Amino acid sequence: SWWEYYMPLRDLPLQYRVAFIFYVCLTIFGVLNVVTGVFVDTAMQANHQCRQVVIREELEAKKKLLKELKNVFFEMDENSDGIVTREEFDEKLQDEQVIAYFKSLNLDVTDTRTLFRLIDSDNSASIDVMEFLNGCYDLQGEARSIDAKIMKMQLQRLLGISERMLERTNALGPAGPIPKTC
Repeated sequence: SWWEYYMPLRDLPLQYRVAFIFYVCLTIFGVLNVVTGVFVDTAMQANHQCRQVVIREELEAKKKLLKELKNVFFEMDENSDGIVTREEFDEKLQDEQVIAYFKSLNLDVTDTRTLFRLIDSDNSASIDVMEFLNGCYDLQGEARSIDAKIMKMQLQRLLGISERMLERTNALGPAGPIPKTC
């Protein structure tokens, strides 16, 4: 107890007692500062480890999802040529298990033609495994606000382009008859 060390100082002048009290306060402050530092460091390390666990779990979930999607693709590819045609796609989306799997990804399979066009990124009327994996992965889940913002930005850009095209065609003046070509 600090009181035991303070009692002998009672007979000394005031400045010694104040210096002792200041020393005790400074020592307590220093110890508390070290304890707080250790606590904060431990919390930061735990947070970093937690972040690493979350990242690892997310990557493992993505890997698992892509493996399952690959299996669905090869199930759709009936002739094993590595390509799913619109007909194969439509046919497989009549299967209840495939429908249930797509619904678990929050993919609407009621309009198979639109879904096929969204997945077919190169517009080749067929889907290879990478198109299928990327397309399904990008389309899974609910729309996010960033998706809506991106769409709004792209629509505004297209509106600006179409307005400029309209201005250019109006600047050309009225068109006469279209010449006939043989």
